[in-house]
Amino acid sequence: MNLKYQRLLNLLDCCEYKINELSAFRIFNSEYSKIIENSQLCILEKHLEIELIDLSQMFEVSKKSAVILCAMFFNSFVDTEGLVPKIVSEGDLALSVCLDSNIISELKDSVLELERKNILKINSKIKSYELTSNFINTIKL
Repeated sequence: MNLKYQRLLNLLDCCEYKINELSAFRIFNSEYSKIIENSQLCILEKHLEIELIDLSQMFEVSKKSAVILCAMFFNSFVDTEGLVPKIVSEGDLALSVCLDSNIISELKDSVLELERKNILKINSKIKSYELTSNFINTIKL
């Protein structure tokens, strides 16, 4: 397994742990949860700042695009060949990083950045997303 791919898996493990931690905190602290609902993306970014900066540098994208990319990775799976993407909806993206669906919709510029960099393929008719095979192949190299 190459170094970049291993580093990516480690980053995703850290992200998953921190997202689960934040989610549990929100569930068990209902008063604080109201504050989180007002600025979910900012709090998520701050909570995952180190990982998002690393992801954004690794793939030369913005931090907000790294949030989308992280969600896409969480909606993919790993088999013997490596990372296998699947087509996901905005709802799936939002759930995987504990955001409201409307926040994912607000990240249009970030999604377009990922599309311009040939990382993400967008089907705008059904609002679904998929990692491109070119991008997956660059991770495997």
